[in-house]
Amino acid sequence: MLFSASGVEFTSVCLPMAKNIVCNNALFLSAIFSLLILLALPCAAASPPEILYGYVDHSGKWVIPPRYAHAFRFYYGRALVIDDSNRELFLDKSGKQVARESADGITIARNDRGQLIFVDKTGKQIGPSYYELGGFDPDTGLAYASLPATNPSLHHFSDKTGYVDRKGHIIIPLQYDSAGTFSEGLAVVSHTVPFSYWLFFTGHTDKYEVIDPTGKIVIPSEKIPGVIVNGFSEGLCVVDEKGEERYMDKTGAFAMGKAVFGIGGPFQEGLAYAVKAGPVDFSVPMYFGFIDHTGKWVIKPKFTKVSNFCEGLARVQLEQFEKPFGYIDKTGKFVIPLKYKEAGDFKEGLAAVLESKSGSDEWKYITKQGKTAFSIPHAHSAGIFSEGLAPVGIVNPQAKPSKPPAH
Repeated sequence: MLFSASGVEFTSVCLPMAKNIVCNNALFLSAIFSLLILLALPCAAASPPEILYGYVDHSGKWVIPPRYAHAFRFYYGRALVIDDSNRELFLDKSGKQVARESADGITIARNDRGQLIFVDKTGKQIGPSYYELGGFDPDTGLAYASLPATNPSLHHFSDKTGYVDRKGHIIIPLQYDSAGTFSEGLAVVSHTVPFSYWLFFTGHTDKYEVIDPTGKIVIPSEKIPGVIVNGFSEGLCVVDEKGEERYMDKTGAFAMGKAVFGIGGPFQEGLAYAVKAGPVDFSVPMYFGFIDHTGKWVIKPKFTKVSNFCEGLARVQLEQFEKPFGYIDKTGKFVIPLKYKEAGDFKEGLAAVLESKSGSDEWKYITKQGKTAFSIPHAHSAGIFSEGLAPVGIVNPQAKPSKPPAH
């Protein structure tokens, strides 16, 4: 993911979704299924999608032709796609539709209310129906799951959350108001608790805890003074306390001494993006750099947008307002110059970029040396490679372009 000078996530290359969670399979799937729950409800057939998605291989050949309204990366031989009727489908690498298999022949499906259920080989449902089901963590085999809300409202669709295994068994009771994906053997959960202020005024706040795969509290809420921003990565997570962010280790102790940051990102490949602490002034750019595990600035803050390091390179932007992207190495040296309108993370040795030539835009994949591997004619967007395939969208010639909003 990219972060902009305003501190807001900026998704550049990947397919339409709220977050492009890179280099982390479990977190990525968790975000997908949280995002797509509203799309899963039956609806009438709509007009043809403006963009059609399919999958290309490392040579640029279409392995799965573009015919889906949305398409996501492959994990464990399966990819989630959305057809033009907003149905969730899973494909294998040949493009054949397959079940969302969990373990030992148990599959995950949706009932007639759009809720997620586990089904055994005989078609019998295992356990309750869920509003939301996250991606399974490959190490613990657990996924967070939440029940549908008893009285759903605009801002409250789900009830308590816990953790289930691949066979649909509830391993950690559904008792939390929010729960994150397990990462490095730990998960962040929270309870919403009421509080009073100014005599008769009341409100609610979240108390965070860190648990292990048995549900045991490893770091109690008393040791967490603020909001946990993300899960553990390379042994550390970020805690935000009144706009200042610090790194906490797996014992609940704060690392890096007294170092605090305006924004602290997750560690990846030994480095994390960060912004210096201080008053936020949105009238001036916010500059990102990279720190190591001691809190030392390895690459000084000078970029207005950055991504995590993937395969030794990070995409960056030096200025705001549609300025070009390039790639730096871990010393901060530009390996690929600032020349692309959009740029994605490197995976499997390739990255998707959007380059302007002679007044027209062209999507293509480049190598880590900045050489063109292949271009994709008529492409609208291009995603990250996973398991040898990348999702790519092209303009649907049969769709009517959407009209710009009236002013």
